Amino acid sequence: MKKPNDIHRRCLSQGPLFLVPIVIFGIWWGSIRPFIASQVFVRGAYRKSLEYDTFINHESRRFLSQHVLNGEDLLPVDYIVDEMEKNVQEHPLDAKSYIYLGLLYSKNARDKDKAKWAVREARRLAPFRPEVRDMEELCKP
Repeated sequence: MKKPNDIHRRCLSQGPLFLVPIVIFGIWWGSIRPFIASQVFVRGAYRKSLEYDTFINHESRRFLSQHVLNGEDLLPVDYIVDEMEKNVQEHPLDAKSYIYLGLLYSKNARDKDKAKWAVREARRLAPFRPEVRDMEELCKP
């Protein structure tokens, strides 16, 4: 008959094995996959990098919208608007996403009501930001 100490010792020696797949999964989703997405983004395959669906998508979308607002034709404006709407859904407390979304809406004459909505949301989240005041001036009729 085995002693209770032998059983406990054997279980403890095999116990950390269940952590191996968890650690590998964490490294893949937390480091390797975002690294691959950022490398794809840097090479100019913007849509493909957003398909990786990592935590860097938030910043990638803001980067793209900033460059589109500066007049660069990286991607179609409608696509960037859709992506920024995803940003607002995923991070509803981020005023900067509302600011960029409102500026993108204000570029399109038919989206003035949506631009006003984005201004209100940005004002609610960050009432003292100068970008919000600038955006309000752009969205006035």
